[in-house]
Amino acid sequence: MTLQVEAPAARPDPAARPFDLDALEAALRAAEPNVVLVPPWLLRAVIARALKILPGGIRVPDEQLFVVGRDRFIRFVEDQELPTPADLPPGLTLYLLERPDGDDLRDGVAGAVLLRYWRLLVRAKAEANARAAIAAEAGLEGGAGGPILAGRESARLWTAVRRRLDGIGSDAINEARHVLRREGRVLDGVPDLDVYAKFAAAVTDLRHFAPGELRYTFTAVADDPDGVIALVERDVGPGLASALRPIAAPDPFVTHAASGAGASLSLGRPTAPIGEAKRAALAAAADRAARLGNDVRAAALRFAADAGSPDAATP
Repeated sequence: MTLQVEAPAARPDPAARPFDLDALEAALRAAEPNVVLVPPWLLRAVIARALKILPGGIRVPDEQLFVVGRDRFIRFVEDQELPTPADLPPGLTLYLLERPDGDDLRDGVAGAVLLRYWRLLVRAKAEANARAAIAAEAGLEGGAGGPILAGRESARLWTAVRRRLDGIGSDAINEARHVLRREGRVLDGVPDLDVYAKFAAAVTDLRHFAPGELRYTFTAVADDPDGVIALVERDVGPGLASALRPIAAPDPFVTHAASGAGASLSLGRPTAPIGEAKRAALAAAADRAARLGNDVRAAALRFAADAGSPDAATP
């Protein structure tokens, strides 16, 4: 008699399971305890109030994330007679991220959702750290959202911002303002402090999650990418993205459709070179996207064309 032994069933990959809101928030708070997932309408309202954007229906910048003081957030909620979110973290600074709706969670899998929110958290934290570093250099208390000052204090703040802008270069910072405005990260006419903080967040995000796209998104940085990265890293902190990695988040260099986390970017390189006709089509599509003002999509398409070249496929 031959005994037949069944092979043990393969253990399911936790990153491939459907995700729910509680699991997502728990994973993010394990990396940063002061994360709060809030409904999109509430997040937009908080941003609009903080930036004094009226009327409230106008689109707000960078509407998927916002860094705000805890007391300021509670005052806003109470002034509007809204319920305070349950289980609000005790930290002085809160990292508000747009809460996904049920369809996003049902249709996605844990790995893709975690990657998207990891990127959002990195951007929020990098922006907050950049603002705090500038405030500290100016001898000011760096509140969430950056200090708004007048007189002698603002002069010290301006000196700290100017030092960073000079280090990046006028061409690069002007291009950054243009790209960030086109991508909805900043409004027209915002102070240089806001441009630098959002630029630092974007560089930190791209450097870790899509390093090949950095030189296409901010082309002027290509003249001295190491210098710009070093300048930004001194403010945001070394290894920030790695420190904020949620449990079970996938390797960012595995190809994922990371829509909504910063752009329609596809991470990773093709496994085989593509034909010249396909590369030409991608380049033409990139030019069209650039003419329409979609700079990040244009950067992604140029990256795909470059990554699919025979040279790029060679280790």
